[in-house]
Amino acid sequence: MTIEFEEKDIKDFFIPVPPKKVVTWEEEFKESAKFNIKTIDISMHSKIINKRIKNNEVKNFEFVPELPSSIKALEFLPEENVKEREEIVLCCHGWEGRGLNFFKFIPKLQSKGFRVLALDFPLHGESQGGCKYSGCTVFGHTLNAVIRELNQPVYVVAHSMGNGAFEVNCRLSNKKEKQLVKKYVGIAAMNKYYDAVVGHVKIFKLENEKQIIKDYCECKNELFGINVDDIALENDVISLDIPILFVHDRNDKEIPFEKTVLLKEKMKRKTYTVNGKVYPSFHETEKLGHRRILRDENVVNIVVDFLSDGEKTKKGSQGYERLPT
Repeated sequence: MTIEFEEKDIKDFFIPVPPKKVVTWEEEFKESAKFNIKTIDISMHSKIINKRIKNNEVKNFEFVPELPSSIKALEFLPEENVKEREEIVLCCHGWEGRGLNFFKFIPKLQSKGFRVLALDFPLHGESQGGCKYSGCTVFGHTLNAVIRELNQPVYVVAHSMGNGAFEVNCRLSNKKEKQLVKKYVGIAAMNKYYDAVVGHVKIFKLENEKQIIKDYCECKNELFGINVDDIALENDVISLDIPILFVHDRNDKEIPFEKTVLLKEKMKRKTYTVNGKVYPSFHETEKLGHRRILRDENVVNIVVDFLSDGEKTKKGSQGYERLPT
């Protein structure tokens, strides 16, 4: 079977499709949980970043794509009678996801004293309207604008395309914005966004997949001002001097494990410590796939422990030593 894609068809890929059915467990959580829907102003972002581009302060960006003036986030406050942490946890969903995808993580993070902002990126969840297209680059610009607007220490927890967003954010960030990010968790993360594009197209087993991939990449550059090949965690994220944890399933069909596991050897710190016990900074799971990994109790506990109690480790001549966060 051969499908001819016109320019419009390729561009339509950047418009998220609403879920065919409401995810019951997320809706049940939404009905029972206490939260506020916060509006976060990102209206100044384009002016700020276009100035950085003009001054050559950011690399490989041609322009800022169309963005809404604000986005919505679900705000979950720390449990009462628990000492509030300084850091805000930012939950960054993937393509066609929403902040509520992290519903399993939120109560446990609240119990540890965290304020949680479950972001809804443009054209997703509560953040509807304001721009025509969305995608990894739009997500990344939005995340960068949110971090700047909050101007507080944050921990970033990302799933799938949310990790590409974090890479884009790192590329856009100035020194101050980078220093606001204190820890990062990448769940089902793609190292290279191009590999995720190829994997997605191959699912359909089309005869002209090479042309479709070429058209997609050219269209992304036209719409969003960045080369798909340039979005890679190994370019900017891995070099950050912060505790990083990756969690990936060996059976992930959307973001192949063998592509992401290459990051394992490139990480600055290959372990972290919780209560005196050393854990690997690249955690592998099995039989959870790409989405169910967010609902696995063990994964949730590993991530929450890393954020709340995890300490940096540094490789020394006699192995790994504990350092304060």
